[in-house]
Amino acid sequence: MTMIPELVLVQWDDAHNNQGAWVYGEDGLNEFATDERFQVSQAGWLVYEDDKCVVIASRITRNDTPERAYGQLERIPKRMITERSDEVLNDPTFPPRALGFYGD
Repeated sequence: MTMIPELVLVQWDDAHNNQGAWVYGEDGLNEFATDERFQVSQAGWLVYEDDKCVVIASRITRNDTPERAYGQLERIPKRMITERSDEVLNDPTFPPRALGFYGD
């Protein structure tokens, strides 16, 4: 029987680009370089980890399937991770619980 992976919350600073658009002057360059909108949070099943990265799956098949399948995988380099928690289900500040999705 396959073990159930750990459910985790990972936060990281994501890489991004300006999609080929021109950036004008020092002010435009500074605005792009210091943009913090790409700090990402994701909860999911921790299905793989090594010295360089973690892989989180948003979906996994049940334990009793012949071979586990993984959906919506996210590979996150460890150097980009800023925070990690395995208490995601018990954290009242974590959306969607904080958004009232559970009737709290």
